[in-house]
Amino acid sequence: MSFNPEGAGCLMAQMLREAGVETYYGASFLDAIVEPGSGDGTIRQLVIETAGGRQNIAGKIFIEATGTAELVARSGASFVRGGGGQPRTAQWDGIERPVPGGLLWIMGGIDYRRLRRHQVDAKDPVLAKAMAEAVSAGDLPAGVYRPRMGGQNVYGEAYIGHPTLDMSPMAADGTYVLWQNVPYEWALHMDDSARDHARAKEALRGYIHGEAAFLRKYVPGFDTAFIANVGRYVGVRDGRHPRGEYLFNLDDVRNVRSFRDAVTRPMTKTFYWGGHQQHTFEVSYRCFLPKKVDNMLLTGASLSFDYDTLFMVMRNFPWCTQTGEIAGFVAARCIEKKIKPKDYEFREPYF
Repeated sequence: MSFNPEGAGCLMAQMLREAGVETYYGASFLDAIVEPGSGDGTIRQLVIETAGGRQNIAGKIFIEATGTAELVARSGASFVRGGGGQPRTAQWDGIERPVPGGLLWIMGGIDYRRLRRHQVDAKDPVLAKAMAEAVSAGDLPAGVYRPRMGGQNVYGEAYIGHPTLDMSPMAADGTYVLWQNVPYEWALHMDDSARDHARAKEALRGYIHGEAAFLRKYVPGFDTAFIANVGRYVGVRDGRHPRGEYLFNLDDVRNVRSFRDAVTRPMTKTFYWGGHQQHTFEVSYRCFLPKKVDNMLLTGASLSFDYDTLFMVMRNFPWCTQTGEIAGFVAARCIEKKIKPKDYEFREPYF
């Protein structure tokens, strides 16, 4: 783990107070009140639900930072639904399957030395033998470790199975961050379907329970381990994709396309489509500007990117914080100049 999320949350709350931000915790976003215009519409108010009941919040500029383009959808701005970018091969069955989401969780009380000794002595580095033993005994529920799907219509065989025990770096001694993902074949749209979201949450909790029980019983070092934390939200990897004044795509990356309104200096990142290759590229400010609404700024995973570029490299934590800062900067300048975001000229990179 590159940072402590709980500690970071405390620090962020303090930063908000110091900046004079009026924050509504535990609020649910319900709708956007949009005034139609001759061209784009203008958001006038947001409708939210809090402990004090339903209320409206007026504003001049609104920033889309939901992560699933909720504001885009409620305001009538342009977007395409998740799953729409998957390849149309001969095997395509007509079902739009989003890249499946996942749920992170943490186990504590692990004896790493015993685990490592078992992996070496039993010649079982990925615990495949332990898994096979558990399956034979009926102690590993079907679905916990799903094999990867074959074929050409499965996002390059990425994130479409859970064939191994997946562990991430430790938060502290004796802990591991693990994850479970939603079965690809279910084709769930967790960002816009309450039924799909409930199915995913229930199934993933069950998988986590089954995986933890397996580890405690069959893997030395996990004997007294326990579930210390389960993520608050099921992560959505492939939800709504806004369509802005410019749609960033893989051709921009491959052709090293430059933009006069680039928001950052050239960035170098590793892309996974077509092999692990590094590319240097820029991002246009127009990717922050949704079609059909004139006073909204996009951020993070809700920028105007095609699903290929977003899924591969542009939905990570640093990028989300960077784009949030850029959007805040532009919003402040627009209010100061009494102009709309689409009238703002981005003259030099912010980062």
